[in-house]
Amino acid sequence: MVLRLNDTLHVSALGATPYAEGLALQEALVRRRAEGATGDWLLYPDHASVLTVGRDPSPGSVLADRDALARAGVELFEVARGGDVTWHGPGQLVGYPIVQLDRVDRDLHRWLRVLEEALILALADHGLTGLRVPGRTGVWLDEHRKIASIGVGVRRLVG
Repeated sequence: MVLRLNDTLHVSALGATPYAEGLALQEALVRRRAEGATGDWLLYPDHASVLTVGRDPSPGSVLADRDALARAGVELFEVARGGDVTWHGPGQLVGYPIVQLDRVDRDLHRWLRVLEEALILALADHGLTGLRVPGRTGVWLDEHRKIASIGVGVRRLVG
């Protein structure tokens, strides 16, 4: 798989970032990228405990109501990405790529495979063998132990 790599990828480790602030930054960068006002980005925030609910949640995925979650110190956000419910929390590596999909011929499935391959290569650098599970998005250590989730929301060919 060949990607056009002559553009700069801006990488920013954001440190502790409230989820709402990180989401607002992502949305602003997606708009600016779609307008051609900035290049591609990869953001690394560190979030407090938060659940994000994608566009396709399974019934009963979140068993506690918003008030009970808040009492437990967990925020809940409905987000414009595919998938179900994902937990993010302190110390978890979270990356948000904001990339013009022209890099992968405007093919979302190809983009997902590129992200999986990058994660598999990064795991190999740390002595871990990552693999794909047919029919599912993400990276696993084996068929039952998922190590990396991928949720992508595409707007104006930026994902």
